[in-house]
Amino acid sequence: MTRLSNDGFFALGTVRDNRTNHAPLMNIKEMKKKPRGTSDFRFDMNNSILAVRWNDNAVVTLLSNFLSHTPMVRAKRYDRKQRKMVTIEQPYLVNEYNHLMGGVDLFDNAMNNYRIRIRGKKWYWPLITNAFDAAMVNAWKLHCFCRKYDKKPPMSQYEFRVEVCESIMIKSSYHHPGRTSASGAQLAMRYDRMDHFIGKLNTRHRCPQCGGKTEYGCLKCQVNLHPAPCFLDYHNGVEPDKKKIAKAK
Repeated sequence: MTRLSNDGFFALGTVRDNRTNHAPLMNIKEMKKKPRGTSDFRFDMNNSILAVRWNDNAVVTLLSNFLSHTPMVRAKRYDRKQRKMVTIEQPYLVNEYNHLMGGVDLFDNAMNNYRIRIRGKKWYWPLITNAFDAAMVNAWKLHCFCRKYDKKPPMSQYEFRVEVCESIMIKSSYHHPGRTSASGAQLAMRYDRMDHFIGKLNTRHRCPQCGGKTEYGCLKCQVNLHPAPCFLDYHNGVEPDKKKIAKAK
């Protein structure tokens, strides 16, 4: 907790009774004899860490470096002796823990739903695939948050992963000089009618529509094309003029 505070991280969580560095809290056996809802706390002034012990169904101990014990919150519990719901006092720290807990479990569950199953013989391969899965889940969570903010339905994790994979395939399938074959992703990008602009490329190669050399081309497809009419013909699917290409070569 002290190290997290020094690094600028807020932390809250349960702790084993022998991990409190001998904090002078009420003994667990004594607290079990107390009424339900009884709590005890100690604050470390040097490290700004709060330790709270609370009696619910069982005695639980929590530590935090940013929350307080008060104000006390009302919590409803079922009393077996009285056979009805009763109201007990709950420390503010415990209330926040119940509200925020479960994030790690949900994260692990999301990772296991679509985990990368490709096996490798290198020792570092599981670390790489786990990092990819973690990055994908975090990106999907951000997507859900943004869609919720915009009041739009988010994609499922499966749909999100498919969208990311298709985007990576399109991005990595740019035209390479000298290659005449085109992948399905490259063709999909060619005819998507989005963000295709003519501009000056870094290389000078033959135009696939007329065969003449040019420095200009599509900035998205990375294909050398003459501004007119080759640029429009290429993206509209017009067949190249084979006679012009043969004559140019």
